[in-house]
Formats: sequence, C-alpha cells, structure tokens
Amino acid sequence: LNELHVAYPLGDSLKQEDGKWICKFIALFRSDGKEVSIRVSDTEKPRGGWDNVPVAGMAPIVDHEWRRFTSVVNVTLPANPAEKTLYYTIWKDGKDVTADPRPAPEVDGYLGQQTYVGRLPQLTAPYRIATLSCHALHHNGSTLPDVGTYQRNWIHGQPIEGAFQHLDDYGFQVMNWEDDVWYLELIQAPPSTDDAYKMISLSIANPTSRWQMMRHWNVINPGDHDYGMDDVKGPEQILVRKFDDLGQDPLYMQRNFSINHHLIQGTEHWFGTENPIDGRRWKMPDGDFTMLVMEPRLWRTSQDTNIWGKQGWGHRRALYDRRDVTRTLLGEEQFAWFQETLRTDTSPLIMMTGINCMFPIFTGGVYDEELQDDFGQEDRISADYSGWVTAGVDRILEVMGARPGVVSIYGDIHLGSVVENKVNRIIEASCGPIGRNYGGRKFKKGFGREMRDLDGREVTLHALYCGKALNPDLDIPPADEPQTWNFLETVFDPRPADPVMTLRLRNLIDAPDHAPRGGGAVVRPASSTGRLPQSSLAHVKTLSNADVHLSQLDGRPVIGTRSLKNGKLPLAGLPDISTGTKLLLTAVSGSKTETQVVVTR
Repeated sequence: LNELHVAYPLGDSLKQEDGKWICKFIALFRSDGKEVSIRVSDTEKPRGGWDNVPVAGMAPIVDHEWRRFTSVVNVTLPANPAEKTLYYTIWKDGKDVTADPRPAPEVDGYLGQQTYVGRLPQLTAPYRIATLSCHALHHNGSTLPDVGTYQRNWIHGQPIEGAFQHLDDYGFQVMNWEDDVWYLELIQAPPSTDDAYKMISLSIANPTSRWQMMRHWNVINPGDHDYGMDDVKGPEQILVRKFDDLGQDPLYMQRNFSINHHLIQGTEHWFGTENPIDGRRWKMPDGDFTMLVMEPRLWRTSQDTNIWGKQGWGHRRALYDRRDVTRTLLGEEQFAWFQETLRTDTSPLIMMTGINCMFPIFTGGVYDEELQDDFGQEDRISADYSGWVTAGVDRILEVMGARPGVVSIYGDIHLGSVVENKVNRIIEASCGPIGRNYGGRKFKKGFGREMRDLDGREVTLHALYCGKALNPDLDIPPADEPQTWNFLETVFDPRPADPVMTLRLRNLIDAPDHAPRGGGAVVRPASSTGRLPQSSLAHVKTLSNADVHLSQLDGRPVIGTRSLKNGKLPLAGLPDISTGTKLLLTAVSGSKTETQVVVTR
C-alpha cells in the first residue's frame, strides 16, 4: 500500500516573498506520524540522490476531530517556477514515501503502475490548463467490467479503460478541479471524519488522480456535493450548519466545511458557522496570465422566492421573483473584490472559474407559466444555475464585459459546452463529467446555435457535448459512441500583440491530435471579447513590458494591462470610455515608473 495518499501543490497559493517563491502543499497520509518534509530539485534524478537535496519545507502531521493524518507545508522553491520545471519528493518521519506501489490494472480503469516523483511544470506562456468536473465514484454509466452494486468495480477511480492515457501529451501545467471533486454524500453522507477522508482519498488519491495531482499545479474549487448536501447554498447553507432541527446534524456540515477549506486552501481552523468570503487570484510569475477562483454559492440571496407566502401571507401569490433587482449572486465584499480585480489586474488574459451557467439555456424540472418552459421559480435544479439570479449575473457581465480577454469556466452541470453572450462578447465554457455520467440537462425551447437565453440575452452556442447531443445541431450519439465523459482543454497565449485563447472539449480517452468534441475548437483573440470599444489608445506608448494601470483623473480605476516590448498597449480599444476622455496612465517595469495623462481617440 502507499503510505502517502497524495501530496499536491496549491497553485493559487504561489507567491513571492523577499525574492523567494513560496507555495503551499497539502499532504494526506494513510497512518499517523510526526512530521512531513518536502524536498525540491530542478531535476528528477538529482546527483547523489534525493537524500542529498535540502528540505524545502516541513510541518507536523495532524490527527484530530476533523483532520485525519494531514499536513499543510509551506515550501520555499529553489528557483523561479517561470524559469524551469521543478520536482519534489515527500518524506514522512525521515523516509521517502513518494512512490505509489499499488497495482493499477488497466482493466479497472487505471493506467498501470506509474513510477514518478512530484513535478511542478514550468509556468510560462502559453498556459495550458485542464478543467475537470463531476468526479463521482460509483457505477453510474461506467463501461468497466463488474460495476454492478457491490461488485468489484462498483466503486472505481476512473469510469473507463484508458481514461487520461494521453494526458501527458497535452503538456498541461495546471489541473483545475472545478466543482464536485470528491462528492461527500453521493455514495453515503459520511457520518465521521474517517469516512469523509476515505471518500476523499478514493477520489483524489486513486492511482490515476494521485498521478495527475502530483505531476501538475492544482486549483481546487469544490461544489455542493463536496460540502455534503446537494444544491444547498445562500443563507440555507448557514442554517443547516446552525440549527439541529432541520433534518440533519449541524456538525456534519460544519465538519465538511472545515475539511473542504483545509484541502483547497490549507486553512487549519474549524469553520463552524463562519461564512468565508471566497475569492482567490493566481497571477503567473511573469505577470501575463491570471486565474480567478470564485465561489458564488455562499453569499447569494435565498432561492426560496415564496418565503412570505409560507410565513403568513398565504392569501397573496409569491411576492419575490428570481429576477428582482435586489437579488445578488456574490456578496457585497465578494463583488467589490471581483470588480476591483478585473479593473486593475494587468494580465492580458484572465480565466475565471467557479460561476456556473450564467446564460440559462438549460432547464430544470418545474414548469413556469410566464416562460412557458421548465425553469420554475422554486425549482431546485433551475436555482442551481448562477443564471437563475438574473440581476446578480447582469452585474457580473457588466464588469466582465468592460475589458477584453476574460473567459468564464465552470463544471457542475454534467455536460460540455461553449456559449457566448453577444452583447458583452463573453465566452463561458462548461465541462464534465469525468466520472458521473448522469443526466446532463434538458434544453430550453428554441435551443440551437443562435438563440436567446431564458432571460432574453442573445447567445451563440459554439460547442455542445453530452449524452444527449454531440454538437450544437443536437446530433444524437450513435450506439457505438464512447460515453461522453469529458474535460476542457484551454490554452492561453499572451505573447502575441493580440493575445489568444483556445478552448477544446476532450473525451477522457482522446489524444491531442484527435478532433475536439462538441463541434470543434473555439480560438479567439482577446480583441474579439468584451464589449465593443468606444475609443482607442493605439497611439499611446509607455515603458516596455510594464504593468500599466489606467484610471479616471479622480482615481477611479478603468483597466489594467501589460505593455508590449515596443511600449504599446495590447488593447484594441476601451468599452464604455468615450473619445476625448483624459485618463491617468501609470506604468511600472522593474525599478522604472512612468506616469502620463493620455487622451482617448
């Protein structure tokens, strides 16, 4: 057996302090011990062996009421991760436990026994990211043998033989584990800490997932199932942690919240009824690409639109509506952080992950008379979409559309898609499942390549891949088609004068040279995204390769960007800023700074 379940770097914790690069690692062990140490080298086989590599970080192994043999290790890297690939090994009480000696038979969906040390791929453009979602562990459509209830592969790490066999060929640097990563209540609601960590290790420490996590940087953004209660969000997720008479044990959800945040951010305190203000930013060392990790479930308004009808105003119809302008998707502090970040971040390309299905083109299970479609006001499935909160989404789109080069990625809904909002020219893409081939979603009336979502926004459907359809034309999968388990391949290249982003849906068994699933690749220059510009700064020059901030003369931020080698700005134009507007430009390049007042044309 493997003594080390898994040890993975949290990419969004990477930061530079006093000239040194530091990253947080999470380690999960099979049994108790005193301490873990991590050694990092710039080669897989260091001269003199790993015993002679200095310890880069160490921490105690903790076992208590909600942690089971885990460590949070702050590791100082020996080099800038933008300059070279690094490798690491894990040592428990002085013994190297990096290896995974477990058999991993291909007939059980694995890739055979792998021999490896941990790897931190070089973080330099182009940035290649795999997004994975819905990693369920029980039979549910698996094509492996013996997957019936309680049979050999009823519980399994991967759903199909050959899953991820070509993963290394893509050259991914980052694994983005987006929504429903370990499903803390699908097989059973874990009644104890032991049971919770058992389910987690089955998901992320099975032979294939362990290899994926330990050979890449990781971003983890759990979903409702990971917290242990399907579709619970907003004030309701606080109530189930606060009261003991709502049909569940409040300690169950409190424990799950504490475990989740421990594993995704390295927090080490009990959460209780605390509602975290989640919003994480990972800016690459070269400053040319940023990932934003959002959590819209915790602070959104209640999905119970009929609350007053149920509390004594029964003679009136429901007074609240999902489209009320007061409805919010992000809390005020969350939204302020999000808005400030998008207006000031200087990366030419930004990938946002975590806000699911802003454009409601998929439906639920309760009929709505006004819409004449299955998107009811009190439909739990419909309310799971971010797009159910109309005003909250409009507010986010307004911010996202004010700059080019922003794309939204999400999981959760059991299908792959690429959809574009025509007015704001914002692309959002979904992916999954990677293990739970269940359901997908129903399609709204009038569904097609060009349509309006259920709130009237014009959208284009570029790609669609699920068990019900192979493309936006809704071609039905033939009988011999592989199950539509899928991940999203994204490539962000900020190097051209007009940076480029590429999105491709991939089946788990696909090689990079296989035709993308769902209708083809979506390749877009940054200038084709965001609202259409009203003015230009093409005439402006400043310091080369500088972080550039543009603001109104009264200090209000407008946009951040990064100048090119020739000092020009990689902006086709500015939305919402009219010609003849004076802006304050501040550029920083190393020890050099420059400030000037520029006028838009």
